Amino acid sequence: MLSQIDKTAEKLRKAGISAKDRIAVLSENTPEYAVLVLACWKIDAVVVPISTRYPVSKINASLDSIRCQKIFVSSDNTKPALKAHSCRIDDFVRPGKTEFLFADFDRMNLNLNAHASIIFTSASSGSPKAVLHTIANHYYSALGAGRNISFSKGDRWLMSLPIYHISGFSLLMRALLNQGTIVFPDPRDSLKESVLNCRLTHLSVVPAQLSQLLNDFACVDALRKLKAILVGGSSIPSALIEESIAQELAVYTTYGSTEMASQITTAKPKDLKKFKNSCGRILDFRKLKISPDGEIIVKGRTLFQGYVTGDELELKLDEHGYFHTGDIGYMDNGNLFVTGRKDLMFISGGENIFPEEIETAIENIEYVEQAIVVPVDSKTFGQSPVAFVKMQAAKPLDADFIKSRLRKNLEGFKIPITFFAWPKFKESSVKPSRKAFLDYAAQLIISSKNA
Repeated sequence: MLSQIDKTAEKLRKAGISAKDRIAVLSENTPEYAVLVLACWKIDAVVVPISTRYPVSKINASLDSIRCQKIFVSSDNTKPALKAHSCRIDDFVRPGKTEFLFADFDRMNLNLNAHASIIFTSASSGSPKAVLHTIANHYYSALGAGRNISFSKGDRWLMSLPIYHISGFSLLMRALLNQGTIVFPDPRDSLKESVLNCRLTHLSVVPAQLSQLLNDFACVDALRKLKAILVGGSSIPSALIEESIAQELAVYTTYGSTEMASQITTAKPKDLKKFKNSCGRILDFRKLKISPDGEIIVKGRTLFQGYVTGDELELKLDEHGYFHTGDIGYMDNGNLFVTGRKDLMFISGGENIFPEEIETAIENIEYVEQAIVVPVDSKTFGQSPVAFVKMQAAKPLDADFIKSRLRKNLEGFKIPITFFAWPKFKESSVKPSRKAFLDYAAQLIISSKNA
């Protein structure tokens, strides 16, 4: 594989790409994407993964914001009018198999201090930010994560999350460092089909994906054979963890961020038996504290270099060098528990409401797959919570039943005033866009008033 990376790197040089150049990539997950990333690193170019879900206007705006003028696209790209100069990935990387056995890290001779990537945050509650990492940031992220979950020769990890998200992107360095195999699923296959057919040892999923897999007996049997199932991306219902433990699955829950190059803490299966809502213990090369106001603050060798705007770099740290995540949580017996985000809190009738608390309570109700809670304007209370609920297949949404269950665990002011069925608009496979749900809730409320 090293020879293919070297050949691609040479083609990039001949195309005029050199050190520090910012190279955007717009593609679904493929082995060719992985080769292109590593080839860029060989010549100290900076990779900029772009979400395939972005409309053309957002792609252009994102690239303009970081002055990126070249983009590599897959052969099936159908987005017209890209402002950046477009190149076809297939012209630089020979298409290969659906499995990718990585080269040895030491033989790559990478410059640890070189800028490696600019990854846009998922922006579930606001505008995406462009996060700059070095090779060293990704290296220490993978090294610390590998000491917690082994991934070595002979192991097979499914690239089930998008490379444009840090959770997918970070797997590239983990495989490079440990020489594990990444399995790229056939885009026509469902996650269930990939789990059943790809002879996996490792899997990364978000809670909604794990919930779907647990509803299939054949999938559960396949999941029992895996060495590790890493679950993250959003709040994880305790009922989901309890079911996973009951099914004897090797589930690891994790808390991470783009700014910290993926995982910050991770809980092992044995820890989850005692602390079901835990996000685990701090991984090596990271430091984490809880500020006096309950905010999670972090630093370490995985901490990003700053947010990129044009040629400028901004990194705001406190006087002790800690980055303030905006997440709220607490520590108990060395385990991290995340309770919400500061910027998502809203006030209803003078009471502070954290949507994540309500979402977790809803998701712990049987047959509920996922929930999002957002505020809507209220003449009486200022703002009130409403909920979007995704039910398991063929199960109807019963708002009265959900309310009755919530009253056992939540104060009355936290119970949503309205429950909406999950909308059909396109969403991220990792984190739903809260802004999209917020805008849609406002439309639905207005429509109901005008009806």
